[in-house]
Amino acid sequence: APLGTEREVAVSQSLTDGAARVSIQSKRRGTRVGVLVTPVGFLAHDQLRTIKGATFSQRLVTPGSVEITSAPIEQAISQKYVSLAHDDNPIHIDDEAAKSAGLAGAVVPGMLLCALSEAVFAEYGTASAEEIKTRFMAAVPVGEAVRLVVVPRGKGDHQWAHGRVFCVREDGMIAAITDISIA
Repeated sequence: APLGTEREVAVSQSLTDGAARVSIQSKRRGTRVGVLVTPVGFLAHDQLRTIKGATFSQRLVTPGSVEITSAPIEQAISQKYVSLAHDDNPIHIDDEAAKSAGLAGAVVPGMLLCALSEAVFAEYGTASAEEIKTRFMAAVPVGEAVRLVVVPRGKGDHQWAHGRVFCVREDGMIAAITDISIA
């Protein structure tokens, strides 16, 4: 696993009219720690080329925030994920296909970044995620590690009832922002 933890991840996907419904269930040592179900829209190549991201600022880190850096998300991990997810978009495993879409090379699937964000947040929350909303801002090249900055946004004793996870590329660009609320 990219985070090096003892975690099982099950992924299922259904496709309808240019959108997908992806379900990711994360278990640690046999105990469910989170489930993510989301509709996903697909971008055309010209839309994909326009996604640039924003630079992560340390001002976004608040007291109680946690930062974790993943291991590099290698081609084998990306390949395994797209196989489990039945994701046939070649930009995740084929450098030439990614280049024809305007990217420098193969990129990590966005839903894999969501799963990493949810898994890291689950380490601090006390229940399964009830709602997850993610904004994708920049692609992560396959082979690159990501820094996950987890910022609690709840109040008082429930600071981990809500949180935001910034997924930051090695160059400091924000790849995704995930807002999570727990049950």
